[in-house]
Amino acid sequence: AARGDRVTFLYEKNHAAANAVAEKTGAAAICCDVADGEAVNRAFAQIGDVDILVCNAGTMYFGLLSQMAEDEWNRLFAVNVGGIYHCVNAAMPSFLKTHRGSIVTVASMWGQVGASCEAAYSATKGAVIALTKALAKELGPSGIRV
Repeated sequence: AARGDRVTFLYEKNHAAANAVAEKTGAAAICCDVADGEAVNRAFAQIGDVDILVCNAGTMYFGLLSQMAEDEWNRLFAVNVGGIYHCVNAAMPSFLKTHRGSIVTVASMWGQVGASCEAAYSATKGAVIALTKALAKELGPSGIRV
């Protein structure tokens, strides 16, 4: 944003922190749960065309998988993997219109090696790694870097 680029970020809960970052950087902040596809589509309608998409939303659960509630498992996948799905799909019209663009996803070493008491988180980050590799092959021929 300091170079004059238009930067927008999505955030879910911490309005004070988001407003402070927006004020300090000149970026625009939009409150949005990336696990909600309709909310993501509304946010991207406000954003307009996208050149670079950084998918770094994430949540975690620390504890034994056997003690994890199913709704916690589902929420981890909805945010950590589903958020990428929703954001990539929302940005896709911009990328395909220009046959260019870049997508950056943020995973974790736990997606490759796993971690005790972080089985669910590790599973989501493994999915992010696989999704990223597959998207690179799928979108590369259209001029989109992943």
